[in-house]
Amino acid sequence: MRRLSVLRVALPLLLVGLIAAIWIAVRSRPPRSLVPADTSTEEGARMEGFRFTDIVGGRRRLFVQAKVGRVDDSGAFSVEEVERVEIDREKQTPLVLSAARGAGSGPQGRRVLRLEGGVTVTDNDLGATLLIPTVEVDQVAGVVRSLGGVTMSGERGNGRASAIVYSLKGEPTEILTLVFDGVGGEHVEANRTLVASASNTATLEGAVRARQAGMDFAAERAVLTRGASGKLESLEAGPNVTGHAQSIAGGTGAFAAQEVRAAWDVAGTITSLDLMGVARVDHARGTLAGDAIHAAAKAGGAGFALDASGNVVATGELRDGPGRLFCDALTATIDAHGNLHDGRATGRPRFNAVTSWGDAATIEFAAPEGGSGTVTLRADGEQRAHLANGRTRLAADSIVSDPEGAHLVASGRVDSTLLPPPAGSKEPASTPMFSAGDAVHFVSSTLDSFEQGKRLVFGGDVRGWQGERMLSSDTVEMLQDGDTLTARGHVTTRLPRQAERAAGEADYVQVTSDQLVYRGAAHTAVYDGSVRVRQAEGWLEAPRVTALMASEGSGLKEARAEGGVKFEYRAPGASGIPKTSTGEGDRAVYDTEARVVRIFGDTRPATVRGSGPDAGTTVGRVLRYQLDTGGLEVESGERDRATIKTPKN
Repeated sequence: MRRLSVLRVALPLLLVGLIAAIWIAVRSRPPRSLVPADTSTEEGARMEGFRFTDIVGGRRRLFVQAKVGRVDDSGAFSVEEVERVEIDREKQTPLVLSAARGAGSGPQGRRVLRLEGGVTVTDNDLGATLLIPTVEVDQVAGVVRSLGGVTMSGERGNGRASAIVYSLKGEPTEILTLVFDGVGGEHVEANRTLVASASNTATLEGAVRARQAGMDFAAERAVLTRGASGKLESLEAGPNVTGHAQSIAGGTGAFAAQEVRAAWDVAGTITSLDLMGVARVDHARGTLAGDAIHAAAKAGGAGFALDASGNVVATGELRDGPGRLFCDALTATIDAHGNLHDGRATGRPRFNAVTSWGDAATIEFAAPEGGSGTVTLRADGEQRAHLANGRTRLAADSIVSDPEGAHLVASGRVDSTLLPPPAGSKEPASTPMFSAGDAVHFVSSTLDSFEQGKRLVFGGDVRGWQGERMLSSDTVEMLQDGDTLTARGHVTTRLPRQAERAAGEADYVQVTSDQLVYRGAAHTAVYDGSVRVRQAEGWLEAPRVTALMASEGSGLKEARAEGGVKFEYRAPGASGIPKTSTGEGDRAVYDTEARVVRIFGDTRPATVRGSGPDAGTTVGRVLRYQLDTGGLEVESGERDRATIKTPKN
């Protein structure tokens, strides 16, 4: 009985000791979460339905599921037909992989895993499935890296890369030598691509090339942002960016800049384009360059609003060849067909073309629907508007012209210079009544030019001169075809008596009238209305005077007065006292070379009266007055008799 009592007491104690020993042994080993399909506990044995989970800090850091797996006492394992591997990443969704086989080792949270035999990676950030020969998972370094080429496929498109590195610490995914083609024709390639976690932004570096929705570019670096549909929404690229943009202003434009920014709408249409730093756009209609260029699409696809600044240069084809505009800033609106509707150039703009050039404080462009458009050069307090077109030079407060220069209007203190044709040219002189070989200058309130300068109309207190030759009136009209000049209102001309350059006042003739018409082909100038011819020797008045010019068209050869003539001339007299002769007739002819005035009495006798104690009155059919001496001769025909009356008779 005593023996049985001892066993009853000792047996529970032994059981307690055994349980305690087992507990101590279990606590001394590292924990594992290993759930095989079968119940075998043989370490290193082949297990089917293999599942492996690491939980650290309450988070599942690693999950492995395979059809077959093995694990040893140190935690090292190998798996085959890997169905799913989930790798935890900071601030991102887990990375999901599958593979033919794999092996791993290391403690929880610091595993090193290698998957081989065609690894598949599901990447939600890229929106693609990746196929990779081998993948290494390094939780110590915090990366998942590929070994071998990467092939991508998905709803957004297909691509390839030489390598890809995923971060487990929230840093961007790195893709090397990426080439990707989207289902909508998009294309992206770069030496290095960084894709931010949980973001639609990708940064491309090194030999970047991209294409989407009518635009392609190449750069050293670019940041692309995609929308929810996967289409490109915005772009920031630089430096050394080049590319093309289609359907901008009616054609394809090539562009280049240090930096480029672009934006697209949900339909994939470009809405804005910014070029910064040595920016340039080459278009079928011309080129535009500057420090910065901004283009924004107008609503409804109606064109673009353009804004360029800093050393702006714009070029385009004009009627007579290429033209260039230089300014500090340029704004313009261009329709979908590339037509300029309005614009403004500021910052001392200037332009040049084959046959024209100009500058101003501002240059404005306007092209209303259905109109030919205008170009306006405006002055300010420091800068006048200047324009040179063909042989015409202008300076004014405002110059308005059509783009082809067919019609031009200048106003406000207009200064004009009309140049002669080049030596040996067969072009007609555009400055009738003046010398063909020298420039003629005009000042006026306004100037209208028609048909590229073939017709010029000066208005408002007009004054023109060429050396000592002068013309003034209220208005002057010149016609290049026919070499015709018409002046109206308060007309005054001052011309040499002969073609050679005059040396003194006695060699000039000044004529005033209400109107003047000069015809170059006939070398005649017809003065009408209150005509007064003034010379150093005196004056002559008549309703009309016709002046015959020398063959060169510059000097006065002969003047014919008609409609009733009055005159007064002075000549040297005895003892230095000049003698004066006055008279009248029906008409008169002045010969500049002979310096003789012939007075005709067609309806009544011509009369000349002298001054002084011995002076008399001479009446006759034709009287000849010598300007140099004051001598008077009588020319009488058989019908008329001359009469000379003196105070004594």
